[in-house]
Amino acid sequence: MDWREFGRLIRHLRFELAETEMRKITQEELDRRCGFPLGTVGRIERGDMRRLDQEHLVALADAFRLTQLERREFFLAANGVPTEKIYSYPGAPPPEEELNLLLQGIRDLPYPAFVTDVYMDFVYAHHSALALWGITDEILEEARAYRLVPNAIYYSFHPRFRFESMFVDPGEWFHLAVGNVQLFRRATLRYRTHRYWDYLMHRMQTDDPRLWSNFRIFWLQAEMRREWDGNTRRRYRIRHPKYGPLHYLATVSEESTAYGPLYVTIYVPLDHATHQAFLRLRPDSGPVWEPIAPWPERAKDRFIPANFQRPKRRRI
Repeated sequence: MDWREFGRLIRHLRFELAETEMRKITQEELDRRCGFPLGTVGRIERGDMRRLDQEHLVALADAFRLTQLERREFFLAANGVPTEKIYSYPGAPPPEEELNLLLQGIRDLPYPAFVTDVYMDFVYAHHSALALWGITDEILEEARAYRLVPNAIYYSFHPRFRFESMFVDPGEWFHLAVGNVQLFRRATLRYRTHRYWDYLMHRMQTDDPRLWSNFRIFWLQAEMRREWDGNTRRRYRIRHPKYGPLHYLATVSEESTAYGPLYVTIYVPLDHATHQAFLRLRPDSGPVWEPIAPWPERAKDRFIPANFQRPKRRRI
């Protein structure tokens, strides 16, 4: 991102820190916490300071208490290159072609899988994943119309779906929830000044009070459990109401595109019964992959109401 946008990100992260601590944090206080001369944070936030050395960046990352992989995204954001140019290159194919190439590479998967964008919106989902989650055609249409936000975090914490109730071990649910929010924090870090981020947070806050409460709890837990960030332990046992006991590994891979990264999650069975159950989820006919959320980001604009007002102070 360019320096002005990076300055907006610093301002946003300062407000996030204030939300966490439930107190106002001024530019001057952040200067003191980082050991900067007074006025440094103000210059950064205005985009006037265009050369930040290692000490500046590490001090800011420490002050914001970023998770392990958030730090990676933060340092990448500080290179001064606009986000859209990091993955782009001369002659890059249109987004539809990039997405089709990705889907072709995984089209024959026999197991539940889905593709998410930088906001963890479901761009495509394997039909077996929809069947596993109990996503009916009615729910799918609600998601496509954004009456329900087609987002992995939204789905995980919304009381309507009762995802937590399927886990045999509450500790595994806790680990999954923390891990998902850590991925969400990492994937969204460079996009939290964007309009769609504000809209997503607005929906999380207003669609159901329990949704926002659950999300906030695990947002803070993701920060506290930073040693789990990037941990590939994704083995889960659930008791599915229709398919019985299932034991699987969730693997996540990041696919770079000229329009930002996409994330592919695949559920790999860890026993014969789960393997057989996953095979039964695959449709005998019809589409294997279902499109859900629009991609790339600019395609989401049509789902943001014209009267939506971005908050002056972005909340988390």
